[in-house]
Amino acid sequence: MTTDGETIGGLCTKHPLALPVLQQLGVELADPTATIDACCVARGLSAAAATTAIAAAEDALSTRWRDRSIDELIDDVVRTYHRPFALELAEVSRAFETARDATGHAAWSVMLSELAELQVDLSQHIEMEERVVFPWLRGRRASASSSIRAMQLEHGDAIAHLLAIEAQVRRCLADDATNPCGEDAMARLHRFERWLCEHIHLESNALFPRALQADR
Repeated sequence: MTTDGETIGGLCTKHPLALPVLQQLGVELADPTATIDACCVARGLSAAAATTAIAAAEDALSTRWRDRSIDELIDDVVRTYHRPFALELAEVSRAFETARDATGHAAWSVMLSELAELQVDLSQHIEMEERVVFPWLRGRRASASSSIRAMQLEHGDAIAHLLAIEAQVRRCLADDATNPCGEDAMARLHRFERWLCEHIHLESNALFPRALQADR
């Protein structure tokens, strides 16, 4: 994993788990166009240490998928990530609503709209995977390459949306510093982000490449 000239947005698109790992390391994610090297230096951290942590997170997550069939991987995605999606996002929305009601700060309402937009986009994405892409992967995998590319592009859009929400919440917390529920809302968002980034990583960097490689 190289970082020369790589932006925060670019790295998180290629390696979704970079988003929660960099958060844990305290790296500033507000500007997705900033380079990962510059952001790590600002945190007093080497880019090599950050990428090592990201690679370790990816390896730990992928362990349970080793030596399992394509069908088993699809079943795991549906069970672990698709079915709980609405519930997971609803918990974030409730946390944002609680923060909004605590002080009446208007920015929380804006971010609730952002979450609603994310829910619409990802619900449609999940439906397309289950109706079209996953059945193709279970059978005619060679015919799924263009659909897989479309799904990966939508994964990138979801990561960009998460980064935007993350930046907005941080600005809101600064403006609404006395809000007693603000930090809880951020913590709930971070849990959701890690869960969603796991989902995207497993599909884009494990399931889809394995399916295409099996055909080749």
